[in-house]
Amino acid sequence: MAAAQTVSPAAGLSEHDAAALAARLSALAHPTRLQLLSLIYAAPGSECSTSDLRPFFTTSQPMLSKHLAVLRDAQIVLCDRRGRWHWYRLNLPVLCHLVQKLPG
Repeated sequence: MAAAQTVSPAAGLSEHDAAALAARLSALAHPTRLQLLSLIYAAPGSECSTSDLRPFFTTSQPMLSKHLAVLRDAQIVLCDRRGRWHWYRLNLPVLCHLVQKLPG
């Protein structure tokens, strides 16, 4: 008979870390937001203005802005205002941390 294995508390996520991870994964759980991330990543300098992103979507500008706000609120993208435009770039430290926290 095999001995029961003991799970180390250090191997799992804390309740706080699990909640933070779930919130960020929830922000990624939409096809439009995943497409936004891929477009921003592929852009020159890995940053895009809202006007650069708009032609790739059939959704309305307000809905696109809402998706970007979800990503911004989850700190997955960073935003700078330059003149009339908002410029978005990936928050690479947060994305790397997110990937490192995923089980497996």
